[in-house]
Amino acid sequence: MNFAFYRPLLNYCRDYKIPILALNAEKSLKQNVARTPWAELTAEEQEQLPEMDHRDPYQQAMVHAIFSDHKMGEAMLDGFQRVQTLWDETMAQNLAEYLQNEGKNRQILVIAGGNHIRYGFGIPRRLFRRVPVSFLLIGSEELEIPEDKKDRLMNVVKPDYPMPPYHFLTFTRYEDLPNPGVKLGIMLDKVDKGLMIKGVIPGSIAELQGLKEGDILMQIDAQQLKEPFDLIYELQQKSSHDHAELTLQRQSRSIIKEIHFSTP
Repeated sequence: MNFAFYRPLLNYCRDYKIPILALNAEKSLKQNVARTPWAELTAEEQEQLPEMDHRDPYQQAMVHAIFSDHKMGEAMLDGFQRVQTLWDETMAQNLAEYLQNEGKNRQILVIAGGNHIRYGFGIPRRLFRRVPVSFLLIGSEELEIPEDKKDRLMNVVKPDYPMPPYHFLTFTRYEDLPNPGVKLGIMLDKVDKGLMIKGVIPGSIAELQGLKEGDILMQIDAQQLKEPFDLIYELQQKSSHDHAELTLQRQSRSIIKEIHFSTP
């Protein structure tokens, strides 16, 4: 997700010294669980799993309803179901550990996607199974959606559940970023000196501006590049009318390139 969506909230927490807790599962474990049935995971992967409950009929019915509008096979459905359960159980366990230790007697505001919250069968009930605390569900529904986004709407018939999806519901417009940023069109690997280009998309800004596979990006403008997010964040602040100065290493040479993001 684009960091700019969350920046005001994170800045608010920083300014008022409100603790922030990352809840989700580790990325490589999610990828393995998506591809591999539970019983076929390695012993090391099994040890990383939280306490799991795969039997929630409400969650299963919702996943089936969402996937009914996808032209995908049963294997993809099963993989998505596993990942959804892993997400919810991991987030619930991280919350429980916090509430039982340094977060004892605190209230927590959880920001998560609707499918992790709606009807309570995602994070809330899995947290309650571990720590019986009260919770309040607040959801949102978009009443105004731009025409250019309507082709993304899915034809999902939700199950008729015997409980409300949220305790409170807010009605909003579709929120988009005023400046979605720019993309170079490269694939990256993190290396000791910076970020190495392992692929350049044909016709991309990177190809047009002369970036090559094997180049090591070390700096963009004044920002040192140590993690992919360092580059992603800087690009999100740019528009198609901007330019940037890239410092890179090509073989044994250090090169400074001025990158223009407008296409001819």
